[in-house]
Amino acid sequence: MHMGKSITLTIRNHTGRSKGDFIIMPHGLMSPATRNPSIWGKVNASLVPKEILCSDQFKFSKESTDGKAPEYLSAFFKFQQSDFKTFAEYAGMNLAFCFGEKTSYNCPSRLDIDEPSIQQALSEISHNDTIGSTVFSMLGDNERLFSLALIYGKEADLHDVNDYTSIIDNFFYYKMRNSIDEIKGDQEQIKRDFLKQYLFRDAFGDVDFSLRNSGIIYNDETKEANIAGHFDFGEMFGVLYASKLTKPELTDINVLPEYMRNNPKFVEPIENGNKLKLEKYNMSPYDLGLNFHTYGNDSINNIKYISKEYPDVLLEFLTKLRNFRKSNYLEMIIKESSGDEIRQLLTPQEQRYVIEYLNGKLDGYEKTLVEELQNSPRKIFVKKHEKEILGEDEKEQENS
Repeated sequence: MHMGKSITLTIRNHTGRSKGDFIIMPHGLMSPATRNPSIWGKVNASLVPKEILCSDQFKFSKESTDGKAPEYLSAFFKFQQSDFKTFAEYAGMNLAFCFGEKTSYNCPSRLDIDEPSIQQALSEISHNDTIGSTVFSMLGDNERLFSLALIYGKEADLHDVNDYTSIIDNFFYYKMRNSIDEIKGDQEQIKRDFLKQYLFRDAFGDVDFSLRNSGIIYNDETKEANIAGHFDFGEMFGVLYASKLTKPELTDINVLPEYMRNNPKFVEPIENGNKLKLEKYNMSPYDLGLNFHTYGNDSINNIKYISKEYPDVLLEFLTKLRNFRKSNYLEMIIKESSGDEIRQLLTPQEQRYVIEYLNGKLDGYEKTLVEELQNSPRKIFVKKHEKEILGEDEKEQENS
């Protein structure tokens, strides 16, 4: 596993092309603008470790010369709102890699503000820091990213994974304007791959696994369609960051108009909200992870749906989760994703908080997966895999 240090990158001027839902302008800025400003460009391929370039879990947009190794890779520098977001982006990728998931490659980076080719872009961005994340494109020749938001036709706050899988069906039936026979892609496998991605992001606390941050890669020439790898981990561990690592912003009831202060319908929700914020802030990181699901009740409802319709997917993820926890990689990943001698992204205390939070979260998640699999209406499947669900097969192997 690569846990590379943050490196100084020079982003060279991009030629201008479409990237999924966005158009890249000649000076590298994205249109329409994203919440976090980004500058697209080309990065020398030698800055990416060879074992990463050759790994099947990562895809890069490569520019080769006469069949030789690529000299430059298409990438963008993403300005982050905080060091914690830069850490989350990197740690999320490393965790996904550990789970055997296909993922974009990104790393904490320092932008070279003296590079002439990006001066125009920098003049249009108001940002005080040049530490952020360099994210490498996953799109090869003739490939396009269709985010689920683009397929759906609008941004929407969906909560049910069944809705997401229906959008994948829409891609095959409507959005491509072709019959299924003209698209080389396993529709059912893409849905399964998406559900695996969902379980991973839910388990580790990515509060922003949205229609914008998931999708399908389609090759215009070969007509092949596949699930896009994981990308955009900036909101990983979002509950911890919002509830424990930042002081709670409480609403002062005294500043409300008198008619609102005297009306319990206005006051009680505010008081309950303030109470919950303080409760989370005063909790241990472990208990915070254990007691609060990433997507609230939707997390449980979605796991119930998967246990009913795709119990094999749920069991596969449960097995991966157990193997990951036995590997003791968690602490190493968090510590080595937290910075280097150039710049520490997390303090030692914040690192401990993340590790404790994830231990609580994964304890609770594993228990929930076991319970929902046991209660799955697929009784034949449950009976057949009873030992695997309870983890008894693994214990027997260890004893032998």
